[in-house]
Parts: sequence; structure tokens; C-alpha cells
Amino acid sequence: MTSINKTLLDIDKIKIVDTIIEYYPELKKERSNIINIILEKTERLDRFILDKVIINNKTYYRDKDNILVDVNLQIVGMVQILPDNTQKYIIRREPNRKKIYENFLAEQDYKMKQKK
Repeated sequence: MTSINKTLLDIDKIKIVDTIIEYYPELKKERSNIINIILEKTERLDRFILDKVIINNKTYYRDKDNILVDVNLQIVGMVQILPDNTQKYIIRREPNRKKIYENFLAEQDYKMKQKK
């Protein structure tokens, strides 16, 4: 997307926010916050950064949530960060997406408990 197209798209989004504010004038005081959130969210969706990981001479990619995908962007495993900050790669031959997701949720729950 060119910067001109992005600017035009942003202008359209701002016009939509202004139209909504016409119907809900109490939102006027939050206009700038609403616009910032909408434009920021769009920027985050435009980019998805993956780290390249080579395991047993095979290339995988790790996302910000430590999910591993293959070259076809199919979920194949996850990276588990151990208490000593070492990484353990868990790869399944036949991806069991439900189990991978359950492990991911359990790890996130563990991290949240550690922060408390």
C-alpha cells in the first residue's frame, strides 16, 4: 500500500468517526483518542513479524506468541521458554492445533501468575 493510499484510507476512517460523533455527540471529547486507536490498530494489522528458526535442517518461523509455523504458515508447534530462559521447541509431525493452543494458553496463564 502506498503512502498516498494509506493517507486516503486514514482520511476515510476519520470521516467515519466524525459521522458517528454526529449521532453520538457525547463522544466528541474522546474524538482524538478514538482516531488514534483506530489508526494505530490498522498499522499493527499491516505488519506481522516472524523470526526464522532452523531446527534439524528445517526452516520454521516463530511469532510473537512463540507459535511455530512452517514455510506454508501452518502451525506445527510452539516454543516453550523455560525458567532459566532457555528455549524448548515442541514440534508435532501432525499438527494438533487444539493441543498447541491449550499449551499456549496454559503458558500465558503461568506468565500472568508469575507477574502477580
